[in-house]
Amino acid sequence: MSDVARLTPTLTAPRMGTVGTAVGGLLLLGTASALGTGYLDIAVRTLPSAIIIAMGAAALTSPALLVAHQLMALKAPPEHVVAALGQGVVRLGSLCAGLTPFIAFFALTSGLAPILYALVLVAACLLASLSTVRALATLEQHANTQITAGPAMAVLGAVWVGLTGLVALRLAVAVFAAVV
Repeated sequence: MSDVARLTPTLTAPRMGTVGTAVGGLLLLGTASALGTGYLDIAVRTLPSAIIIAMGAAALTSPALLVAHQLMALKAPPEHVVAALGQGVVRLGSLCAGLTPFIAFFALTSGLAPILYALVLVAACLLASLSTVRALATLEQHANTQITAGPAMAVLGAVWVGLTGLVALRLAVAVFAAVV
């Protein structure tokens, strides 16, 4: 045992400008996909689809994560959980902004843009959710002063990622049914 105090992670909620940039990344991805539609009315409806799906899933499942976190008596403070969720949204928007040229290329050169758009959006949401769960597990690990976060955090993370995926899928079906 050493006399050195254990470092705790400092996680702060993202600034509004950073969240605005993340939303801009989602809008860019929808815009890139809209380029290949060929019809103005479909393009206009495609523009906000990434924002509706990703932010809708986050907004509908985040309260469940917070409540379950408190009911399971996990140790990380709720404000750190909210900060981790905010960081996940920022990661999602940054990833979508980075993948925009990929979707724009396929939208302008082939008819594969809608399929690739859906795949990229699902993959980006999955990666952002897993990144958020990893941040939550790290926070829980440091709050418990244990080597691992424990099975409760693993179960909560897996259930939340699954719930978020199902909600995003349902929103995607509704949005794309309205687009086409």
